[in-house]
Amino acid sequence: MMLSQSEDSAKDKAQAKLEELPVKIGQIYTHYKAGGTYEIISLAVKEDTLEPLVIYQAIDHGNTVWARTYANWSEEVEYEGKTVKRFVQK
Repeated sequence: MMLSQSEDSAKDKAQAKLEELPVKIGQIYTHYKAGGTYEIISLAVKEDTLEPLVIYQAIDHGNTVWARTYANWSEEVEYEGKTVKRFVQK
C-alpha cells in the first residue's frame, strides 16, 4: 500500500522532530522514584500517533529496555509532596 503525500509528509515531520528533542542517544538519566539509572539507546516515532518515543535501557539493574512517549518522559510528577522531573540527566 502506498502512502499519500500528506501521510509521507507527516511522517517526515515526525522523524525530523526527533532531532529537535533535548534528549539524545547516549545520555544517562536517573528516575525520580526508583532511582534507577538509564541510558537513552534510541529515539523513535510511535506508528499510530506519530508521537516521539524515548527508548531507554536500565544500566544498573538488569538490561530491560523501556519505551515512553517523550511527553511522559519529560513531564513533572508529584513525589513526596514535591513537584519533580520524572527523569533527571546525570
